[in-house]
Order: sequence, then C-alpha cells, then structure tokens
Amino acid sequence: MKTRLIAIVAVWILSLAAAYLLGSGPGKNASESAQSAARSQSPARKSERLVPSHLDGQANRRSSSSNLGLRIVADHPPRKAVMELTKLNDPVARVQGFLALVDSLGPDDFLEVVKDFRSTGLQGDERRTEYSILLHAWGQTDPQGALAYTIENTGTNFARQTVLTSWASYDPDAALAFAEGNHEGDDANPLMVGVIRGLAADDMNRATSLLQSLPRSRERGDALNSMIPLLLADGVTSAVTWTNGITDDVLRSGALTYIARDLSDSDPEAAADLVLSAPDQESKIRAIDDIAESWAERDLDAAIAFTERLEPELRAEAAEGVVGELASKDPQEASRWMESLSASGTDLDPAIRSFVWNSWSKEPELAANWVGQMSSQRDSERTYHHILGRWMGSDPEAARAWMASTELPASVQRRFAGENQR
Repeated sequence: MKTRLIAIVAVWILSLAAAYLLGSGPGKNASESAQSAARSQSPARKSERLVPSHLDGQANRRSSSSNLGLRIVADHPPRKAVMELTKLNDPVARVQGFLALVDSLGPDDFLEVVKDFRSTGLQGDERRTEYSILLHAWGQTDPQGALAYTIENTGTNFARQTVLTSWASYDPDAALAFAEGNHEGDDANPLMVGVIRGLAADDMNRATSLLQSLPRSRERGDALNSMIPLLLADGVTSAVTWTNGITDDVLRSGALTYIARDLSDSDPEAAADLVLSAPDQESKIRAIDDIAESWAERDLDAAIAFTERLEPELRAEAAEGVVGELASKDPQEASRWMESLSASGTDLDPAIRSFVWNSWSKEPELAANWVGQMSSQRDSERTYHHILGRWMGSDPEAARAWMASTELPASVQRRFAGENQR
C-alpha cells in the first residue's frame, strides 16, 4: 500500500516533504520502523565510520530528529500519535511518522484519526502533505467511507479529490462510477479531477479522454496541471507529442503553456517557441510574461530582443516580465526602453506596474512620473496611493515637492493634502 501511496503523493503534492516519502520502504509496520530507527542510532565502531567526525555528529542529530516521528507512532495509540505528530517542527520527522501511522491503521481507525487531525486546524497549506497521506491511505482501505465523510464534513474539493485519486489508482471503474453518480448538472465535475489524477500514472490515454470530456473550467485546468509532471517524466518532446492528440484548441494551448512554464527555467528560448506555437491567443498571453521574466533573469539582452520581435499584444505582456529585471539593475535604461516600446504602439500598462515596483526605491521620481502614463485611471490611482505612501515614508520632503509640481487625480490629492501642508 505504501509504495503506491508514496508515488501518488510525490507526483501530486510536489512539496519538499515528498522527496522523503521515497525513502520509506514498503512493508514495515510502525513498531518495526521504530525499532529499525532505534538500531540505526546505536554507536558505530570507529573502524566503521565513513565520514569526518563533525559530519557524523550532524548526521546523528538529523537521524535522531527525523526518527522521532517513528518513535511517537511506536509508543502511542493512533489517536494520541496523530496529535503528537502534528506538534513536530521537523517536516521529515512528521512525514516519516505519518507514513508509519497509516501503515498501523485498520479500516475502522481512519475516521477518528482524520477527525482528530482536522480538529487541530492544520489541514491547510502548512500541513497539506500530512493530510494527503491520511486521505490517500484511507482511500486505499475504505474509499467510500472516506468520501462519505469528506463530502459531508469538508467544504472544498481537495479532500474528496485526494481520496478519489487514491481509489482510481487501483480501481478506476469504481472511482469513475462514484464520481459520475455524485454530480449533477452540466458544469465541470470536480470529482472527476481526482479520478483523472489517479488514472494518469497507469492509463494516460483514458485520463486524456476524461480530461477532454470536461468543459472549459478551473477543474479542467487543475486536472491538466496534475498530468503535466507525468508527461514531462518522458521528456518535453514526448509531452508535446501528446498535446498533438488533443482536439480542443484551448485545451491544447493550455497544455503547451503548462509544459513551457516547466521548461522556462532551464531553457526559456525553447519555452518561448513552444508558447508561440499554441493555437489559442489567450493562452499565449497568459504564459508569455512568465517565460520572458525567466529569460531576462538568464540573458537580459536576449529577452529584450525577443520581446521587441513580438506582435504588440504579446509584446505588452512580455515587456512586463522583462522590465522588472531591467529596472532593478538600471531604472534609467528601463525607462528609455519603455519609451521606445511606447513609440511602437505597445500597451505599457503591465510593464509600468512592474517598472514602478522595481525602480521606486532607487528612482522614486522616475517611477512616479511613469504612473501618470497608465491608460487605466483606476490602476493609475491605485499605484499612486502605494508609491506615494512609501515615498512619503522614506523621503517626505522630496515626495511633497514632486506632488506640488504634478497634476494628480482628485482622490490622491485628498489623501496627501494634509501631509503636503506639514
């Protein structure tokens, strides 16, 4: 059970703790794991030491800390153990402890243990890995009981999708039947996201078919996002080939942009080419600024040249990603670049926001001068409030002088009128 659980959690959660899940061997119960941990702490003979003594001491401290979770499970009944595990600060110890805990539970134990865990209020982002371990394991032993509880007692889709991911990994037909039988209406079925996640590792074709059956929605995006790491495990070329089989242009574009974002840190030029090949303009617009930003961090000159070659709509988004990097290094040069873009008909609103936040600490007057050039009055006023409030805090005399010589929106004048008279 643990081997399948670890694989699913590692792919889906993608948290730092997931890396440690791979180190827990299958087949050990809580007592055996704790005993093994205790044996590993016995003093080694000097002839057996393979690392310098100061590093050996560090290793012993890490071992003692990480094995604490195993000792808690070995020394306490399950409901007490889960409460003690949540108190641990060491994420490695917590994950190891929770893996040992779920191995020690019978089908009838999960309900109370999950209730106890949820009573701590720690099932949010800060403890999502441990919560997922409990839910996945429950889905392995009693998925219908787990789903009955999560549907009745949880207000978001996370818990029920997690259980369905676990269930679909070993009995996809039953999980699919449950998902279809517990959703009404023509909108996207959120339960299907869990089924697709569970299917994707072993049956990508069926998972893809279910993905394409979902209407355009957040749920479809979530399901797609969960499939991308599995597709990329076989390489970018294989993942792109998979997208060619998607008939929906919007979905295919979404898949390409997800792949490109993953690629952008290592090869932003290839990521940019991939995004530009997407058939849907909206998907290109959503992705191009992040890719341009990654490119600018690696090769600013190449990112600038790439942005200047784009069509105006995409150029506006890419400029937002590039100008922040340029402004943080040389606000004056960034300002001159934006002027050249403006002359070519580029909508600079996205870039101005990025420029202001990355240049105001070095060149507050230059940053403030650009705010008034935003085409959106609402965005301009909001940005004025932020930037001038900070400027007044760092250099009130210079800020007052600039405001006195500048025509500002009425709401900004009212806010700072009293401060200007001081």
